[in-house]
Amino acid sequence: MHTQNDNTNLPRTGMRRLIRSNHHSDCSKGSGAERIQAGFTPRSKVPRCSQRKVGFMRTLSTIKRIRIVRVETPDRSSPVRRHGWRPLALAISVMALVGLSAVPALAANTGSSTATINILPPVYSVTVSPATFSFGLCSTRLGASTGASLGFPDGYCYYGNGPGSVYTTGVTIANTGAAGHIDVNGSNAVPSDAGTPWTLCSEAVGTCTLLQGGLYYPGANQFQLVTSADPEGGNASTILSNSPACDAAFDGGTSGGCSAAIGASQIEGITLAGPESSTDTSSTFTTTLTWTAGP
Repeated sequence: MHTQNDNTNLPRTGMRRLIRSNHHSDCSKGSGAERIQAGFTPRSKVPRCSQRKVGFMRTLSTIKRIRIVRVETPDRSSPVRRHGWRPLALAISVMALVGLSAVPALAANTGSSTATINILPPVYSVTVSPATFSFGLCSTRLGASTGASLGFPDGYCYYGNGPGSVYTTGVTIANTGAAGHIDVNGSNAVPSDAGTPWTLCSEAVGTCTLLQGGLYYPGANQFQLVTSADPEGGNASTILSNSPACDAAFDGGTSGGCSAAIGASQIEGITLAGPESSTDTSSTFTTTLTWTAGP
């Protein structure tokens, strides 16, 4: 083996100087080769210069297997150099956003509880006294007194009395529930023998059939009821029908109002206008007046 043939593949370093120094050693070219016999030769009988050549050749063969790769440094002005970090920064940002979406929500620093308020419905109630009464102070349409009995035709009877424009006796109506309104209605008059009743009519709505002097009065088997807070009449009066209507005696009778505050009460007088004639000849008839409290 001749080492000079391998000299061209080595880097230009001290390795070539090492090879040249081995060629100019004081050992002859053939001295080492003549003493090394084929097969096993004791190391102690091999000349030192030959040992150095053998070790160098082994090192050289190992070095020849090493591949030297040159890494090129990119140009600073190239797009890769100038923008190479941007894709990486974008990827890191996307990873950060993905990571943030997976973070559990922070606990709220406030809490709430919804309360249900149960409302007691307003209770409307009214008391009426007395529970029963009888008409007195009766007279004919022309004003002749008939005592406590109704006369024909077209007699009148009253319940309640008082000086001036205020009743001191009569039917007392009290609002004992929530503030609201008071309505009132009447009913047909039924004879004691359950015969032909008298129908409740109203001259205000034209259901009374007897026409005299341009005014309508109750006809045969008809009668009319009027409630009033003023014995002299006026806005505080209500002509009744079988259906509830606003009781003008409440709310001072102003504009036909009937509002009633809590605890409000009113004494009312009742006026009855009898029929022109009666089919039933019973000595007594009964009718019912009803007051109703509502919103």
